[in-house]
This record gives sequence, C-alpha cells and structure tokens, in this order.
Amino acid sequence: MPVLNSPAMAFWVRQFQTPATAVQRRFDLLLGIAAPLACVIFDPTVFTSTGIAGSGILYHQRLFGYFFVVLGLSSLAYYFVSRRPSAVLSGILFACAGFSFALGIVLLPMTAIGILVLVGIFGLVPFLTAFVFFRNAYRSWKETITQSPAKNPMPALVAAFLLSLAVPGLLQFAATRSYVRSVATLETGTLQDAPRAIRNLRWLQLATGTDRLVQAYQRSTDSTQRQRLADAFLQITGKTIDERLSELHD
Repeated sequence: MPVLNSPAMAFWVRQFQTPATAVQRRFDLLLGIAAPLACVIFDPTVFTSTGIAGSGILYHQRLFGYFFVVLGLSSLAYYFVSRRPSAVLSGILFACAGFSFALGIVLLPMTAIGILVLVGIFGLVPFLTAFVFFRNAYRSWKETITQSPAKNPMPALVAAFLLSLAVPGLLQFAATRSYVRSVATLETGTLQDAPRAIRNLRWLQLATGTDRLVQAYQRSTDSTQRQRLADAFLQITGKTIDERLSELHD
C-alpha cells in the first residue's frame, strides 16, 4: 500500500494541483493538442483509407472519431486560453479522456508489435493524451466547485459527458445506416434509383469510407450488379474498384 507522504504519491498529487506549473502546461500543449493533431495529419493506421494493414482500424467510424478529435482539441484549447472552468466543459473533457484511452486500448495490439521496431511508440500517444484530458477535466471540475460551492453542478457534468458520447454515436449510426441502404439500392434497385444512391454515397464516404461498396462488389455473383457497383465506385472515388482491392490486399 503506497505511503501517503511518499515521493511517488507526492508526484501524482502535484499533477492535479492548481494552478498548473509551466512544465505541466507545456506537457499538456504537446500531448493534448500538438501530438494528437500530428497523429491525425500523418495517420498511418486509425482513420486512414490506406493504412499499414489496409484500411484503418476505425476507417468505418471516421465521423465518430473526427467528431471527438475536433471536440477534444477545441475544448482543451478553449480551457487553456480562457481559463474559464465549468461543469459542461469538465464533462466534455472527461468524455474526450475516455475516448482517447479507449483508442489507446484498441491500438494496443498493433502498438505492442510496432514497439519492436520503435514505430509503435506512437501508439502510446492516446494514453498520454487521455491523461492530459483527464487532468484538465479534473482541474476544471474542482475549480467549478470552488467558485460555486452552493450549487450542484453534477447534473450538468453528467449531461455534457453523455451528450459528448451520444451525439457523435448517433450521427455515426445514422450515416452508416444510410450508407448501407444506398449500397443496397445499387445492388437491387432500378437504374433510376442509382444516381440518387451515388450522390448519397459520395457525401457519406466522408463519414464511413467506401469499403462497404467494395465488400458488396466482392460478395456479388451477378455480373450486372457487379458492374453497377464498380461504376458507382469509380464515380464516387475517381478510381477503379480493382485499385481499391489491390490496396486492401497489399
């Protein structure tokens, strides 16, 4: 059992004290904003369509993932600049901490393999980012309680936390469902239905990718249906479906 006044315990207590030190602020800027932004820009394996192992592991959930990236970076940046804590902001930051930690868990098997060649060390960034979000969420919460001791801000925190998870989740669900329906229209609908389905898929690819169209092409045994799916893929992406199949199987 750790001793309360041990150096290790004192170190962790300092990590959550207010105000933040200059070193902590630099750490938070680096691992809370700069590193996640760089990981999104140079994404090798999460949301990308051409990752290390084919499409990214969350390629079909890009709307959910990018929503959290934007929400997390903007919320944390707002807190750094304004220093205005609130229960709502705390709930959002706690939710972003949970998302980042969950992403780190999902990446863990690939990270463990990649560490052998040093590349996988970048898979640990989500855990460090989760710590940054959690620390700032905790500070925002403590400051909120201190500033308004007579109020009960817990309902606002819980509502913000749940909405931060529910809104992108529902948007992703709706986009995925619409995408599946549009692919089904291309498979079994009339020629008159195809242009509308293609327009939908062109927009929805930003949220769910295009690989479900490729999967429908692969499982189809009808030559006319396969040609329709291949033509749709070309119109949507500007490249042939065989090119995409080659990327996925490399």
